[in-house]
Amino acid sequence: TTSRKFFLATFLQYVDKDSQLEIYRENMDSGDMTRLRVVDNDLLKPEYVQAAKSLPGPAGVTFKSSNEVVENAKRVKDLGFSFIELNLEPGTSPYWDNNNVVAAFKKAAQATHQQGLKFRAIPTIDYTRQYGPQIAPFVDYYHIQAQRLQDDGVKVFSDYVHSTIRKLKNANPNVIVNVQVSTQWSNAPGLTLLQTLKACIAS
Repeated sequence: TTSRKFFLATFLQYVDKDSQLEIYRENMDSGDMTRLRVVDNDLLKPEYVQAAKSLPGPAGVTFKSSNEVVENAKRVKDLGFSFIELNLEPGTSPYWDNNNVVAAFKKAAQATHQQGLKFRAIPTIDYTRQYGPQIAPFVDYYHIQAQRLQDDGVKVFSDYVHSTIRKLKNANPNVIVNVQVSTQWSNAPGLTLLQTLKACIAS
């Protein structure tokens, strides 16, 4: 492929910030991105905002409801971030967003774009299968949560990712796609977890 690759670092406000900085800084460059995740309605802690923004490349903030995006979009811009994400999942996001997935992402995208920021959609794998091509037209970035397929084997993971990208690109040729692997899921048959992550990324 000729597409530019980038690494998306997840910066957590409940993990020691200096440890995260040490892990990420030496492995990132100006083409990479950092997202500061807001969990359980905790505030955007100033020391974590500063730390996340100190890493190479643009930084953004992840919320789990469309209302949070609407309420905080201007603040995120004023803090100097360049993008906002909506991570929509049953059990963590409110029922009104889960009952109308496409509308939730559209609402969040509009609030984000009104502030001149970029928007990334982060639906569950099931939501992507159901609604991906409907979400893609109004987002700048689309995050494929493929991590639960990694223990089914690299081919299963890769086939799903590539077929999904085709559908998303058909709906929006300009959307930039990133794909998730995770140490919290099992390894593929015959591979260690590290080998699985490397092989899935390479695929």
